[in-house]
Amino acid sequence: MHSRCAEQLKNSFQFPNEEALNLKMAVNIKVCAIYLDEMLQFYGCIERVYRMVMLLNSSWSICTVGLSLMSVLDSPNLDEAIAGLGVIFVVSIGKTFMYCYCGNRLTSMILKASYSLAVFKRS
Repeated sequence: MHSRCAEQLKNSFQFPNEEALNLKMAVNIKVCAIYLDEMLQFYGCIERVYRMVMLLNSSWSICTVGLSLMSVLDSPNLDEAIAGLGVIFVVSIGKTFMYCYCGNRLTSMILKASYSLAVFKRS
């Protein structure tokens, strides 16, 4: 009884032209792999640009805070200078946080995509 049900189930899932179906699936998988590889190259390009932006932003923030600190030390009105320095510092930290958050998301997307490609190439 069980073998006859298993045979019917097996026959119901066979396709009339299994070779054509396998060929179409193989072509689709290769197209997906090519697309994924192009995505990884694009992510790598974005990451290189992002690193430069982060370097320039950090350098600019350090220079701005340093120059502002020097102006605070030379300023006769210390309260206003410290308030201005505080605003500049908060804005610099906010910009750095934004770049770090976006960069972390970008890096995690690259790692997920590269892991998917590695799993595909291994199988």
